[in-house]
Amino acid sequence: MMDFITLIFNVEPVAKGRPRIGKFGSAYTPAKTRNAEKEIATIAKVEMKKQKREPFDCPVMVAIEFVMKRPKKPSQPFPSRSDLDNYAKLVCDALNEITWKDDSQIVDLYLTKRWGDHSKITVQISPLAVGQL
Repeated sequence: MMDFITLIFNVEPVAKGRPRIGKFGSAYTPAKTRNAEKEIATIAKVEMKKQKREPFDCPVMVAIEFVMKRPKKPSQPFPSRSDLDNYAKLVCDALNEITWKDDSQIVDLYLTKRWGDHSKITVQISPLAVGQL
């Protein structure tokens, strides 16, 4: 059985932006979302190649920790910039065809969001055997 993968992205977490409608009626993804997805995908491709790993083609459990750089004077005891699920959506979409074939393979998802000394995203992916479902 394949073992788990841990990926660490030393980037500022970005929440997935909602599609926007242009002045001519066509939908587009905000640039901040596109750029963040591209950056995460690029880092993941390099790391997967370095580890000589292929995308999982089975159900997976994913744990993602989002660490936001602590401001000098936080106004709240927890990071609340955006919804946790929107941060996760961006990462899961960025990792499609890189760490898994499609994010529909995720059957268990664990998310945390917290303050830290510097921003980062840590993703741990574990394959699940059919008997574990």
